[in-house]
Amino acid sequence: MELLVDIFGYLSIILHGITIVAQSMTLGGILFLVFLMRPFAHLLPQGANLERRIARLTIYSAIGLILAEVAGVGLQVAVVESTVNLPFLDVMQAPFAIAGTIKIVCALLLIPCLSARMSRGLLGAILPLAIGAVELTAATFTTHAYARLDNNVLLLFVEGLHQFGAAIWIGGLPCFLL
Repeated sequence: MELLVDIFGYLSIILHGITIVAQSMTLGGILFLVFLMRPFAHLLPQGANLERRIARLTIYSAIGLILAEVAGVGLQVAVVESTVNLPFLDVMQAPFAIAGTIKIVCALLLIPCLSARMSRGLLGAILPLAIGAVELTAATFTTHAYARLDNNVLLLFVEGLHQFGAAIWIGGLPCFLL
């Protein structure tokens, strides 16, 4: 276990980077689908096919987010358990574990929401947006802004906007390329 603690810093940075990219791709894909692709699909020659490709990319991003978040939270839980000698259930009550679990559940819920059967109608637009908002909120509570002990509300808001903007940019670019 000492080896895990020694390489924890390196692994956590790598996993956090993968998590941020997967999160941005997932949220950006949702925003692209709901606000650009679906309203304007009729103007494109291959609108339905393109919509399915973007939905598939967003689903793959959600799967990547699940895998990265499970690995990241698992690594953090393992290190905290081994260094502080706390039981697993106690460690899972820590804010990073709760936020990570919420992110995993949100990504799991997005997969059927982006499927062909559930993606139509008003519910097909509102449900992924709501789940994405919850995921973004949970992600914001894993940042340095949350770590501040006092007066962190404004910092959390700005960090949430920052992550939202990154999701539009990073997640929207591959969708535009398709």
